[in-house]
Amino acid sequence: MCYHTALREKQKEVYEQVFDIHLNLESELLPLHFHQNGFDRQNVLIITQEDSEHVQLAKWGIAPPESDIEAYWKKVGGGSLNNRDDKFFTTAPEWKDESLLYKKCLIIVDGLYEPHKVSNAKPIPYLFEQENQALFALLGIYTEHDEMFTCSVITTSADPLFEEIHNGAKRMPMCVDPLDKDYYLNMTKEHDIRAEFINFRSIKLNAHPVNRDALNSHVKSDREDIVEKVYYPELDSLF
Repeated sequence: MCYHTALREKQKEVYEQVFDIHLNLESELLPLHFHQNGFDRQNVLIITQEDSEHVQLAKWGIAPPESDIEAYWKKVGGGSLNNRDDKFFTTAPEWKDESLLYKKCLIIVDGLYEPHKVSNAKPIPYLFEQENQALFALLGIYTEHDEMFTCSVITTSADPLFEEIHNGAKRMPMCVDPLDKDYYLNMTKEHDIRAEFINFRSIKLNAHPVNRDALNSHVKSDREDIVEKVYYPELDSLF
């Protein structure tokens, strides 16, 4: 599941050009991370369905409207960070279905991390990113709380790359091209969204193994070297 991301682009003009939006934050205020752990409940950048021309700050970890956010996070844990596509319109609460119809968002990233299970060893984290670390987006949903947004990522069945690497859950976030911003945000009919979940095709990503610190919440992992490729002998027989 998607609990770890990266956002390294420092120039606000790049965001504006790639997503065709206005970014009201100055470059020094961007929530940049070589490695961001969703359980830290930090800010992320989102583009909302209600205002697709601007970028907003949101807490990663969705909570129901008019709820006690901290209490909800404590109750559901990682369940606030992402949502399975196959739970909407079936077992998901009504407020999540409403968010999927009318409060979709794009969460801006330039990388994400997923664990790879290996025999008789701790999982190995992989960094997924586009060529040249280009910006892309994760499809998500959001809610509003007294002028603050909370959000979560939508996950779907793994494509061949994620299935091979994220071999435990065999899931992946819905990674979308910035050029498809309006296509996803303007989708408001249940049958269209259901069809998109079935037919979804991710953007092309590359992946490489990185330091196990990316999966260790007890060490400082938001550091520049965390994105570098690491050699693991136990992977020689797998790839």
